[in-house]
Amino acid sequence: MNSSGTKRPYQGYYIKPFMVSIMSPLKGKRVGVMGFNARPIACSAKKAGATVFVSDYWGDDDLSTCCENWIAILTPTQGSRQRQPSDTPLQVALVENLLHLTKESQLDLVLIGSGFDDNSEAIVPIENMGLLVGCSPEQMERARDFQSLKKLAEQLELKFPKREIYHKPDDLLSNSAAIEFPCVVRPTHSGGGSGIRLARHQ
Repeated sequence: MNSSGTKRPYQGYYIKPFMVSIMSPLKGKRVGVMGFNARPIACSAKKAGATVFVSDYWGDDDLSTCCENWIAILTPTQGSRQRQPSDTPLQVALVENLLHLTKESQLDLVLIGSGFDDNSEAIVPIENMGLLVGCSPEQMERARDFQSLKKLAEQLELKFPKREIYHKPDDLLSNSAAIEFPCVVRPTHSGGGSGIRLARHQ
């Protein structure tokens, strides 16, 4: 269009302006989010138009801006971050908390965050309810099977990081002469990058 508001011809055709509306698949949905740190996923889901319910580990104050309601494993203490012992495994507690939080709210789907990588069996109740979006527990377990991944990488002629497992610190120290540095040292089970270190030398 020109400044007077009339359509401007282009090579004999008149171009009509149009707008594209992109509809989010989450818009209007009731979405559960659970994980060690569920806030980033919760905030994204809310921006996409979902009504969000969160089961989180930390329970940060700003969770309230991202969801309808939330529940946390920790009781937040201002100015400190604490871990508290529990007889219930973390992953099981996250699932139980979400189910408790939403017992009177019918969810459409559940998004899984961090913390379930090595404990995928904990999300079986969510899968059995038909709410799980994303990888199944079996797929998550296969993704953590490093021997199978290594074999697949070799078949595809892809590089795969050399990996050694030591169950005791003394075993690691006694074998350190055979280790190529720098290398990454990490626990066999971790969450959110916890305990992962770069070792530059022996």
